[in-house]
Amino acid sequence: MAWSKEVTCVGSDIRGCGTKLFVTESDLYLISGTDFDDTGISSIVCCCPKCGIETAVGDVECFPRGLRPSREQRKALFSTRSAQTLAK
Repeated sequence: MAWSKEVTCVGSDIRGCGTKLFVTESDLYLISGTDFDDTGISSIVCCCPKCGIETAVGDVECFPRGLRPSREQRKALFSTRSAQTLAK
């Protein structure tokens, strides 16, 4: 049976939309960077299809197999969400 997990879109440094996401290993991907003290960090994340914000998934029992959406794709989703919020 394939691995899956339910997570909530909370973002990391930007607030997520709160959507409940049912993710599988093909939705997950690894991002790497550096912390404030130049320490290497990496996180397994998923991109919310509703708002485009990346949310860390935490402990997983699988190998992330997904591809990170391009910056333009994530930005387009976020812009759509922002426009909908302003319209309310």
